[in-house]
Amino acid sequence: MALIEGRPRWLSVWLAAAAFLVPLTAAAQDEALSLRLRRTFGYSWGGDIQGSFVMIVDGPQDLVQVTFYVDEVVLEIVAAEPFEARLHTGDFPLGPHRLWAEGQDATDATMRSNTIAVDFVSSSESWQAAAGMILPLLAIVGAVLLGSSAVVAITGRSYRPGKYGSAGGAICRHCRLPMARHLLAPNLGIGKLERCPHCGRWSVAARATAAELEQAEARLTAEAGPVAPELSEEEKLRRQVDESRFEG
Repeated sequence: MALIEGRPRWLSVWLAAAAFLVPLTAAAQDEALSLRLRRTFGYSWGGDIQGSFVMIVDGPQDLVQVTFYVDEVVLEIVAAEPFEARLHTGDFPLGPHRLWAEGQDATDATMRSNTIAVDFVSSSESWQAAAGMILPLLAIVGAVLLGSSAVVAITGRSYRPGKYGSAGGAICRHCRLPMARHLLAPNLGIGKLERCPHCGRWSVAARATAAELEQAEARLTAEAGPVAPELSEEEKLRRQVDESRFEG
């Protein structure tokens, strides 16, 4: 069929293709707006939310107006960037809701955003849910801290000058003597929780510099006094013989 009502074949094919392109263009316009939700104060977990939030729309450059909806209720109409609307869950009934937005561009074409399905919950429910997540986490953290503290208490009883390991050395805040920091010791941000091998007291020990450790080692040597020279095997045997005479 070369002609359709006096039109050439190429024109008929172009019109048929245009008929398919029209709904595709409409679908693209429907997806031109991107709606996201940002929490400012409150609780959110999964689809459950409670408190204050901001609905934010990202769209084309010629976007001139956005209408924000909670279900079918208009929340706010924004006619200038940034296209944002404040949402307070306490202003609406508890339960499931749909958040969406509708925009208009410079040609008055309308476009709809994605829909965010949420469930507005009460403050008591949010606290219960938060406690249900936080308490097990605190228990795990407490067990880890207890276990690492026990390791430090056992392994931190000895000290070898100049041997500090990958965690470095520290200065005891009580006796001002050097000690090694342990890799598994609880890290409290400003330092590790360590037990001093000299005075036996606990403190949060920050990593010391090489100069600070050198000064602390000098203090330790001065407090310990002169070290007796190690005896030879012959001298040890002679002393044992002398001591056995006195015992007899």
